[in-house]
Amino acid sequence: MIQSEAVFDTLFLGSQLQNRLSDFSNYELQIFAYLSCLLSLYDGEPVSFWGYSFIKNDLGSPYSREINESIEALIAKREIIKSDGDFLRITDYGLSELEVYSSFRSNVSRLKFLQAACESINLISYGQVKESISQEPILKSAGLQEQRRLLIDIDSPAFSILYDQFEMLKVALENKFSNLVMPAVIWLKYLGDKNLGKYDS
Repeated sequence: MIQSEAVFDTLFLGSQLQNRLSDFSNYELQIFAYLSCLLSLYDGEPVSFWGYSFIKNDLGSPYSREINESIEALIAKREIIKSDGDFLRITDYGLSELEVYSSFRSNVSRLKFLQAACESINLISYGQVKESISQEPILKSAGLQEQRRLLIDIDSPAFSILYDQFEMLKVALENKFSNLVMPAVIWLKYLGDKNLGKYDS
């Protein structure tokens, strides 16, 4: 059974990325769905809130089976079409369906996380987002292990590191921002700078 949250996320993220990048890929959807999920944790939502999970795939990137299944289902319904290579585009029919899905109460609560993730590339490049996500504690820890493993695992030591980073960010920002875009961008830039050795801790 296709998961409704993943269908909505696929259409919403796809439409936003399409507006900014002209088209999008499965890989890009997975990255921004994962970032959206992390932002929900930053905002205090429980792990169960997101409704679907991610693993580290063979390339070391976040991957959700539910997002992949949603893409395939939406292609079958002609709400998404394949363009050049492996790139995707949402059709007018898909955009019309997105308007319907956006009115569902269960989806409204997800919008601020999905929107903030996509708006981050208005302030930093997609390449920076991708590189920074690869350095976030959970994914980086998973990357040290060869087997696929569930991400967002509350029993993982890396999960505590992630929450420590979020807590430090909240203290530093002093609740100065009414949305999650700036916290997202500042955290992503921190991860990128940390990878470049600008921070020792």
